[in-house]
Amino acid sequence: MATVDAILSLDKLGMQEATDKCGLDHDYLRHYDRAFAQWRDSPINLIEIGVMNGASARMWKRYFRCAQIIGIDIKPDCKQFEEDRVRIEIGSQTDKALLVDVAERYPPTIVIDDGSHIAEHIGITLEALFPKLLSGGCYVIEDTFVHAGPDLARWRGSTPFSPQDHVVPIARQLMDGRIGRDNMTDLGLRLTPQIDRIEMATGVTLIWKKQASATMSLDELETLLRQTESARGWDLFAGYVVRRGGPKECAVTAQRRAIELDPSQPFFYQRLSHIYHYFGDIDNAIEAMTGAIRLASGPGRDQLEDALKALQTTSPHPAR
Repeated sequence: MATVDAILSLDKLGMQEATDKCGLDHDYLRHYDRAFAQWRDSPINLIEIGVMNGASARMWKRYFRCAQIIGIDIKPDCKQFEEDRVRIEIGSQTDKALLVDVAERYPPTIVIDDGSHIAEHIGITLEALFPKLLSGGCYVIEDTFVHAGPDLARWRGSTPFSPQDHVVPIARQLMDGRIGRDNMTDLGLRLTPQIDRIEMATGVTLIWKKQASATMSLDELETLLRQTESARGWDLFAGYVVRRGGPKECAVTAQRRAIELDPSQPFFYQRLSHIYHYFGDIDNAIEAMTGAIRLASGPGRDQLEDALKALQTTSPHPAR
């Protein structure tokens, strides 16, 4: 069997194990084969929410020849599917303590949410497990199609947000190359600095975690910048801090240092406004944008005035 498994695609293995992930039904596995082939012979941990009849656990074991497969399911009967390299944990995907405990015992390279598909549960699981995903790992949300169409209300739970509400604005932020609060959920804001890329196919979303960086610490970077005191350097550093998710004080201090060194640049004030806006400080965002307008001229001034009007109609947020 091992020799046969080595030459079969993931989709063919899925067909043999009769999982609905295969090309006979949802057709997710050809995407996973491309995404996960790099780990086929690696000793990774894969956590899957939802065990059902054990089909996908058997498939994953055959595909990943050295991996530990950990299934989580609320039904005690699923324990019967345990075998060598397959562990089954019994519990709910809404139990954050359980999820964190499993992830700490089996640090995951891949997490697949094929659980209840209820939006509230998906959000809880994403919030608990994505931060535990190893550097460069992949988090998968399956069957997102249930959150579209006339039947979506019964899949919502107590949250107002569907998985699409969390993920689509993040994808837009990545495309735009900047992080802001516009249309973002609080969960999306917290996760975006950790996300490298998002891949979407029909009914499924793959969210990739950033690779651990060997870059210097913020304190080391500040020390380096003080040696040259370049206004543009401090401006770039402020943007870098925001993309990491903060801290706010560090980003604001860096941007204000850029302004001190070159107070003639409207863009520096505009960046300061964006920083305050990102952290929910609308009053200071308005003040900084006003400063940018005072220095600007031509078409650029019109754009800044439009941005100021948008800020003035924004509900104030508490500083994060």
